[in-house]
Amino acid sequence: MLGSVTLLSTFLVIVATCLAITIVRLRHQHARTKQLVLSLQDEQTQLADANARLADLAIHDSLTELLNRAGIVAHLDAAIARSRDSHQIAVLFVDIDRFKSINDSLGHSAGDQLLQVMGRRIRSVLPSGCTAGRLGGDEFVIVIENVPSVERVSEIAHRLTRDLSEPLEVMGRMVRISASIGVAIGPDAQDTASELLGFANIALHRAKDAGRDRVEIFTPQIRSEMQQRSVEEHALRRAIDAGDVVPFFQPEFDATTGHIIGAEILARWLKRDGTIASAGAMLTMAQDASTLERMTSVIMQQARPVIRRLATL
Repeated sequence: MLGSVTLLSTFLVIVATCLAITIVRLRHQHARTKQLVLSLQDEQTQLADANARLADLAIHDSLTELLNRAGIVAHLDAAIARSRDSHQIAVLFVDIDRFKSINDSLGHSAGDQLLQVMGRRIRSVLPSGCTAGRLGGDEFVIVIENVPSVERVSEIAHRLTRDLSEPLEVMGRMVRISASIGVAIGPDAQDTASELLGFANIALHRAKDAGRDRVEIFTPQIRSEMQQRSVEEHALRRAIDAGDVVPFFQPEFDATTGHIIGAEILARWLKRDGTIASAGAMLTMAQDASTLERMTSVIMQQARPVIRRLATL
């Protein structure tokens, strides 16, 4: 029961957590009687402070002292709510290039030290109004509120890549690293924190594909391309299920004799408009691995009877 005190013996007590107990043992100068004096002090303020510290620990990354995934996503949600119809925010998705090779070659302790340095550098370079967090591994996210312009966000991102690429000492060795950054600016319509992070992540992968150590900004054109690809992938899935994706057998010849010695099985989409889509085009459309797995399974099912017949010739 909250606030209760139970005496178990002359010198032992159990007290609810909201009370601080001071036990003082007094001995009368002229008597054998022992007295127990309990001094009780209300600890509600200290308890509230302790709870606040625990709540703070729950949303911060212990390694870098930045916000953790839960903390930065919650902050982004709140920033989106504040920005509706008034101002824009920017999400910067930062990834350390080739971090795994550093972690593997120098060890996890070196990797942790590197992440700590990156956290400090990120904090030092960001202007007021920016909040940084670590999603996990070598992935960091920065939220910028009241974005004045795309150019200003680009300037911050490029400055960040320069500062992060400065050489640093890790476990007694000088290490030079670089970082790639993807940027998404929003929100548009009903964009959520998850969607903005996803857009920034797409821009990040474009930066890495373009050679790393660079900044890429998610644009309306990229969004349009994504929507078009989503439509195409949905159409491809329907075509696979309808049997419109079929195997083509491309013969392989012996260069000396000219005889057919085998065949390569190629997937082709026989479209209703009479055109044929190649495997390369379908690979571009298929964003989900399950689509490719389904297509491969269907093609092999259709090809097996043909292969068995060819084997008897």
